[in-house]
Amino acid sequence: MQIRYAMARKNKQPESPFAFPSYDLNAFRSRPLPANSAEELLALAGSPDTDPETLLTIWLKSCCPSVKHTLARNPSTPASALLRLWALDPGAVLENPVVLLWEFTKPGSPQKILPSSLQYSLYQFLLERPDFEQHLNCISEEELVRMLGKKEACRLKVPAHVVSRDRRTRVRLALLEQTVRFQSENIGCPVGFPSAAIKDLASDSSKAVLHALAEALAQRWILPEPFEADFVLQLAWHLHSNGDASVARPISRWPFLDPDLVERLAEGADDDLLAALAKHPNASLKFQTCLAGHTAETVRASVASSTACESLHLRLFSDRNPIVRWSLAACPHLSIELQQRLFDSKDPRVLLALLKNRATVGGILEKLAALPHLGISNWLREHPNTPAHLLVSLPTPFPQSSSAYF
Repeated sequence: MQIRYAMARKNKQPESPFAFPSYDLNAFRSRPLPANSAEELLALAGSPDTDPETLLTIWLKSCCPSVKHTLARNPSTPASALLRLWALDPGAVLENPVVLLWEFTKPGSPQKILPSSLQYSLYQFLLERPDFEQHLNCISEEELVRMLGKKEACRLKVPAHVVSRDRRTRVRLALLEQTVRFQSENIGCPVGFPSAAIKDLASDSSKAVLHALAEALAQRWILPEPFEADFVLQLAWHLHSNGDASVARPISRWPFLDPDLVERLAEGADDDLLAALAKHPNASLKFQTCLAGHTAETVRASVASSTACESLHLRLFSDRNPIVRWSLAACPHLSIELQQRLFDSKDPRVLLALLKNRATVGGILEKLAALPHLGISNWLREHPNTPAHLLVSLPTPFPQSSSAYF
């Protein structure tokens, strides 16, 4: 008995601070509409003298948006209908005088009264108001981040960039890392962000937000509107100057950087950004040739690992810095002759880079297999160019757990 009582108390839902009258909605579904014309129906929906049961019937039976909007503003509309109308037209419900009795002035009040989906709808409505920051407590930060991280976030009732008005770090990260991704996947193209919204996000003090912004642009989840080359350059410099070193990587993958923008962005850039730009798909051969003679080995190594120019391969093969040679061995555009010359160097790190390079040919892989490298069989087993006869001769991998035996 005590256990049952304890379980009952545990499963009991907290009571709402407002006792809204409840109705059996099934009893109203079979009722006909209480009006013969659209004008008469609209008048009944908007009249405070209309009884609640009639308003419930209109709400359940009418599909007209104007009627729904009018019901949302009628103080006689039952609260159970208003709560559902909120998701369709929160602005109209907020104009309803009866809502003032729900006491939204106290922190956390909407969280006690409204379901999370309606809190989310209220949040979106308030986003576009000048006094938005006074209403941040209309939904908890945890619940908001959860809602923005769901695939349903692609159906926001406000443009995605409006959410950037919320300056909380977790909210902005959810917007840039999840919401815009879902939206871009849904529409099949980047989500347009006004330049002012991107500037606002770029001025955030959180380095994580700056990195998320750079990554969202690199993934083509968002795109500045209108697109202006000078704005893009200033944005890239600002993000790189104010973010951490990792911001250079997504910047170097921005797909809208043409060869000219890549070179303009490189003017005055530090070694980290230059090394990242050297790998950009639109980096010109002239630009890469210039960087191949740079004093920083990290910049030369980036050129070595990405360029498709054979003359640059030969030039960088002669580089005395081992980091450059290791990077060259990882380049996916190496000729068979150069792969052989790198193998002949017998540098352990060069050999490991060749082994990991998905473009290394089968003949080089056979030679690598003959060397006494610890764990090389695992790399050979996963390499797409490993010859079939070599795969057969590889030792059987040791099971990772006892479950592998069954």
